[in-house]
Amino acid sequence: MLRWLLIGGVLVIGPQVARAAPEVIDLRGKWEIQTMGADREVEIRQQGPKVIIHRVMWPEFEGERYKLEHLYRGKLAGTVIKGQLLVKEDELPDFEVLREFTGSVASAERLTIDGLPLKRLGAAPPSAEPAPAAPPKVEERPSDPPEVAQAPTGKDG
Repeated sequence: MLRWLLIGGVLVIGPQVARAAPEVIDLRGKWEIQTMGADREVEIRQQGPKVIIHRVMWPEFEGERYKLEHLYRGKLAGTVIKGQLLVKEDELPDFEVLREFTGSVASAERLTIDGLPLKRLGAAPPSAEPAPAAPPKVEERPSDPPEVAQAPTGKDG
């Protein structure tokens, strides 16, 4: 009896839980970090809840410019992003984990990563969902059958 009550509860509650699942916000595209310095553009790639934010900077050290890359690799849960910040300098072959980071999504146009506000550059990318297919084309047929004189005879002349 208890087993049937549990199965019945799952059948009743299950569809409601599935409908309540939050929609993943699409963050893909070019963004700008709202700071006063240069190197403000970042690119966000996303696959479902997995988010990768890539930033290339060119700071100076002792008068020499060098390439420094930040890779924020995280997971989006609702409006919160949590993950790891990885860094790579010119002379390093791979990215190295620097520390954990957190972020939050205010809207599809604004978010904050590690305390830095970001604003989307340009329009949001089109939805990954395919456009609805056009209805199949129906060839028009004449409403009246051809007259005897217009019907093909199968003979030449």
